[in-house]
Order: sequence, then structure tokens, then C-alpha cells
Amino acid sequence: SPPVVAPLTWTAGSGVAGAAEGSLAVATFESPVGCAIDTISTDIFVSVATAVGLIRRVTYDGRVNIFVGSASGYANAIRHSAGTTYPRDFTITPSGEFYFTESHGNKIRKCTAGGSVTLVAGQAVAAPADGYVLAVASAARFANPIGIALLGAILTVADEQNRVIRYVNPADGDATVVRAGTGASGHDDGPAG
Repeated sequence: SPPVVAPLTWTAGSGVAGAAEGSLAVATFESPVGCAIDTISTDIFVSVATAVGLIRRVTYDGRVNIFVGSASGYANAIRHSAGTTYPRDFTITPSGEFYFTESHGNKIRKCTAGGSVTLVAGQAVAAPADGYVLAVASAARFANPIGIALLGAILTVADEQNRVIRYVNPADGDATVVRAGTGASGHDDGPAG
């Protein structure tokens, strides 16, 4: 028999641009682009791709709040003291921490379940120039990283403007391995790497 499909329903947001917190009906979002579900808490995390990059949380009990961010720029800190720029995509670990890309910040960041944000790879400055350097931690350079996924213990990152798929080790920030792509624009099939 065919799988049972739940009806599509509205979850959160009033349809008005903004960053208002509160109930599902009054909360507002500006440029939501990425989301992921924490399988432990069933909270939904939503990235807001603006210069004042926010990560919003939609809780199981129907509240929307700002989980991380309050100012643009770069700051490793906890919750509202953390600075992010254009956070894009997420991947959440089974323990509830998550990794996210910053497209305009050219970084890969980590956020613990408690909201502590740190750098995994990319320049440790607010608005770094695009770059392509296969290196470790803050020596690595990206150009508009957008997609991210966790494959075992390794992050897989779509480095859009460099036109490659890169592996990043979250344990030490090693971003020296290109999984696929030559850096040339196109859609030719062939062996990876």
C-alpha cells in the first residue's frame, strides 16, 4: 500500500518580514533559507540569511525565538552574543549540536546544543574575501559555501563559487580534501576528485 503522507500545514511565521519572537502566529521571519530538525528536542532551527545573521528556533510547544545571533560580523560566543553573517545551511548531529555554513562570511561554524558558536574552518574575521585555499581551520578559504551535510564524522560542503565539493573534518577544521569538482564551471560527469 502507498505510504501515509501527512497533510501540508503552516508551521510558523505571519508572512510579514521581521524578527519578532513569540507564538507561531505572531513570529516574523526575514529571508529564511535553511532549516533542520533536531531529532532529540524536535525543535526546528531556521537560518536567516541577512547581514545580521540569525538562527531562529521553533520549539515543539509552539514558540519562535532567536537562538543565535544579534549582530552582524564575526564573534565566537554564546547565543545572542555570537555574530554570524548570512548563515545558510545546517546539519545536526545525533547529540543535538549543529554545523552551518556562512555564505557571505565564507566560514563553517559549529553551534553546541547550549548555543556556543565557534569556528570550524575559514577566516576568523567579519567579512573575508572569497578564496580557495585547501588548509586547516582559520587558514582555509571558501567562496560562498552553501550546502552542508554530515557523512559519518566528516562534513561535506558545497563551496559554490569555487565549484567544488569539499570535505571538512569538524574535529580539527581540516579542509584540505576536495571530494568532487575541478573548479571549472560545467556539468560534465566523471570520476570524483
